[in-house]
Amino acid sequence: MKTARTLALCAALLTAPAFAEETLVGGEHLASFFAELASLKRGEAKRDAIVTVWGDSHTAADGWTSVLRSELQGRFGSGGRGFVTLGKPWKTHGQKQVAFTNGPGCEGHSVLEREPDPEGAYGLGGAYVLCRGKRAYVSTAFKERVDAVAIQLGGGPLAGTVEALVDGAPVGVRNLHSSSPTPVSWVVRLPEGAREISVRSLDGKPFRSYGVSAHRHEAGVVVDALGINGARAENLERIDEVHLLQAVARRKPSLLVLAYGANEAGDDGDAGAYADRLRRVLEKLRRGQPQAACLLVGPPDRSERVGDHWETMTRLVAVAELQRRIAAEQRCAFFDTLTAIGGPGTLELWSHEDPPRAQRDHVHYTWGGYAVWGQTLADALLAAHDRIARR
Repeated sequence: MKTARTLALCAALLTAPAFAEETLVGGEHLASFFAELASLKRGEAKRDAIVTVWGDSHTAADGWTSVLRSELQGRFGSGGRGFVTLGKPWKTHGQKQVAFTNGPGCEGHSVLEREPDPEGAYGLGGAYVLCRGKRAYVSTAFKERVDAVAIQLGGGPLAGTVEALVDGAPVGVRNLHSSSPTPVSWVVRLPEGAREISVRSLDGKPFRSYGVSAHRHEAGVVVDALGINGARAENLERIDEVHLLQAVARRKPSLLVLAYGANEAGDDGDAGAYADRLRRVLEKLRRGQPQAACLLVGPPDRSERVGDHWETMTRLVAVAELQRRIAAEQRCAFFDTLTAIGGPGTLELWSHEDPPRAQRDHVHYTWGGYAVWGQTLADALLAAHDRIARR
């Protein structure tokens, strides 16, 4: 005999959107990105189609983004793993198919810290690792093929000389000293089968590690997952504008994605003020790459306690609707994650499944839940791509 919870789950699944594209609004604003995908499919592309996603903890773990990456690369080819941190900007940081290590004298920093960086130099993702001392080093190891990397470091008046290593073997030296804070991009080719990138100090002077982007020789899709646990879109305003614009311009994303809202749903405050902050952040990122298409990914279900049970947060729906409005105003697409995964109440239903697709913290999902999120977004994007291609 089926339980009431099982029946409720079945009802939620049956009432979910029958066609994925219904959850994607403004797909026509993605035309430039779709054109790049079509060029990849024809074998005519000269560069990767890069999708850069800024977000919160849902993005930081590379859960739903890993599924999106897999689906897009499966159809249009893989350009590589993309941009990740070099080292750990916070202790619990981890992503699928990548391992991060901080050596002695290296500590992480991000836009969430109480005391802001006086220079506002946080790098593309809003986080960096600061290293000091002669034994200081950071490393990132990939479990998939990498042909070349672009290491992103920070130089300045106090910076010294560093050495890059591939699988422990030295491959080059750079002096990062400059009269003012200056980002440095260092391209390194990897021998076949190499997987680990490290940067270490040679003189004990400080250096900043912003990240490393991993690519392949052939052009394809790349999806960057630049999430920070606990982040809100407004936190990106802490990054110095010139610094951020330079980082975005250097990355040259084909599609800019903002995936926030779950943390904002738990905040008090004026909706208009939230809309203004989101608008400013989006406009700042777009100034870095005006040719890029843009997409706002709405928050998934999140619960709050109401009496003796849990319900979808009322403000969550309002946040999603504000994002939908800002997306239309800014000529961006909007993906309704809440609707796509089953609507209000989905998180609580999923948390009682066996195996569960949601965690019992009433905020996060398991890999199974993130797989649904990523798949529904991929399906919606591909459906919109095919519809526009038929025209």
